[in-house]
Amino acid sequence: MEPQQLDAVLADWRDATEPLDGKSSVDPSFFASSSSSSSTWLLSSSLSSSSAAAKASRALTRALEQRDERHCRPWSHADFLARISSFSIGTWFAKPESISVFACARHGWSHTGEPDQLYCPWTAEC
Repeated sequence: MEPQQLDAVLADWRDATEPLDGKSSVDPSFFASSSSSSSTWLLSSSLSSSSAAAKASRALTRALEQRDERHCRPWSHADFLARISSFSIGTWFAKPESISVFACARHGWSHTGEPDQLYCPWTAEC
C-alpha cells in the first residue's frame, strides 16, 4: 500500500471512528452522504419555524427512503445488525471495549472474515 493511500485510509478511519455520543440525537440526515443531503441538512438546521422544520424533515425522510440500498446508512438498525452478523467469535475476540463488535458496527465497520481485519464498504461516503 502506498503511503498516500495509507494516509487516506487512516484519515477515513479517524473520521469513521469519531465519537458519536454528541451526535446521537442529531437528525439522520447528518450521517447521509454529502452528495445527496448536505444542502438539505444545512437548510433544515437553519429553519426556525417548527412546522417548516417538520416539513423539511419529512421531505428528507422520503428522499432517504428512495435512495439506493448500496448507500451508507449508519442510522439503519437493519444495517447495524447486518454489520454485527459479519463478526464471529473465532476471528474477532479479546478486543478492548473501544473496538468491540458493537463499537465497530456502530461506526459502520464490518468484519472481513479474516482474523483481526475490518472494512468499510462505504469509505468514500461515510
